[in-house]
Amino acid sequence: MDKKKIGVWEILVCVLAFAVLFAACCWIIPFLTVAIFPGSSWSDYRPCDWVIYESAVNRFIRGDNPYNLPGRHQFHNPPWILLVYLPFTLLPYPFGSALFMVVGFVVYLYIYSRYNSSLLSAAFYLLSAPVVWGLLGGQISWIILIGLLLPPQYGLFLILAKPQMGCLVALIWFIEAYRERRIIRTFLPVTVAFGLSFVFYGFWPLNWVTLVETEPMWWWPYSLILGIPLLWHTLKKQEVCLALCTSPLLSPHTCLHSWCGGMLIVSHPVTMALVSIGTWVYLYIYELQTLVR
Repeated sequence: MDKKKIGVWEILVCVLAFAVLFAACCWIIPFLTVAIFPGSSWSDYRPCDWVIYESAVNRFIRGDNPYNLPGRHQFHNPPWILLVYLPFTLLPYPFGSALFMVVGFVVYLYIYSRYNSSLLSAAFYLLSAPVVWGLLGGQISWIILIGLLLPPQYGLFLILAKPQMGCLVALIWFIEAYRERRIIRTFLPVTVAFGLSFVFYGFWPLNWVTLVETEPMWWWPYSLILGIPLLWHTLKKQEVCLALCTSPLLSPHTCLHSWCGGMLIVSHPVTMALVSIGTWVYLYIYELQTLVR
């Protein structure tokens, strides 16, 4: 059976929808940022994470070390993530941030639809705090999830860029590679890449250790009570969505946007709606506590 070809009008509708969404994001970003990130103002409403990645990209372009940023907040992802981030920082803010949000929404929708067929659940997923808050802040969670669409030897470059999201996915791929006797072919490229990054920039994962020490999560180590049993269940089932749901529970530092992957396990619309509402409630309680401190 021949595949149905995409018509010109369908392409134009998609382009128009992309343009409308981009324009809407440009208009709404300042309002949402001030509302979601307490303490920000109209004159300076760039979220902290966006500033970190933008500063790291600028240093990377100049040939400087992106892991030596001025101030307390540091870049703590592999350097190749900056290559993915680069196109968005070339545009002035908030246009670059708007494009980042639009592409992120498209990626989230596509990945969610690969694991769940409910369009209503997908809508609640896109409206959840981890998705919206993460995209507004310039977080790279959607970039990490692109790794699920690639062969393991390439997907590991993205999955391991945020271990609090993808560590168990990498472990599942390692087990599969071991069974099929292709560990070297699968893990050698990313291992060499990490090694070269240490040669050029020093042992930059120490920035992540510093992050854990300065910004500990309140649920650690109590999350291990649930995380360890789920770890055993994940290794038994070998399911990617379950791995994405379990990984944050095993990490001493996991922000709300890192649960974008874990939420892929939720398929029923009512359940997803409740989860989405719950994430917003948690976000505002957390932000209010931050202001009080």
